[in-house]
Amino acid sequence: MSPFSIFHPLDRPRGRGKPAWDRLESGLYVPPVLSRQGRPRMSPGYPCCCGNDLVCIACSGIVPQNLQVVLSGIVNLNPANVCANCSDLDGTYIVTYVGNCYWFYNLGDEICPTAGNLSIAVQVSSKTIQVYLDTSSYDSKWYKVFPSAVPCNSLNNESLAPNIYTMNLCDVSAATCFVTSL
Repeated sequence: MSPFSIFHPLDRPRGRGKPAWDRLESGLYVPPVLSRQGRPRMSPGYPCCCGNDLVCIACSGIVPQNLQVVLSGIVNLNPANVCANCSDLDGTYIVTYVGNCYWFYNLGDEICPTAGNLSIAVQVSSKTIQVYLDTSSYDSKWYKVFPSAVPCNSLNNESLAPNIYTMNLCDVSAATCFVTSL
């Protein structure tokens, strides 16, 4: 073969007419060991990128990308010294997995401007799932303890109890919190 071959250097045949490297559909050339059945691989034995490989050791089974949190019955504290719009926090929220057994949704500061930036977070640890309605100064929390690892992928309208020992932005003593896996 001449050094001025019409083959791309990576397309040169290697025994039995196969190219030295595999060409993926995207046009990217990879060594054959990093390609299997047309699917790129990061290194032998490990799938490419993350895909659906979400990890939370406190969850039993598959970790869902999203959870649905439904809050209702939130009312103003008496007097409403921090937030006068607590009932506006009632609603359905989709929290997204951000890693380390933690799901998050940012509400911003429109509902309770004097409280600062509000967020809804779900955290799973050991046998407990907790939902936080949180700012930098205040938080309200609901929780549930399971007999074993939390079944994160099969939560179905799971009712969580309010923790009345937290410093509350709003009165959540009679509020309900339900969590569902999506």
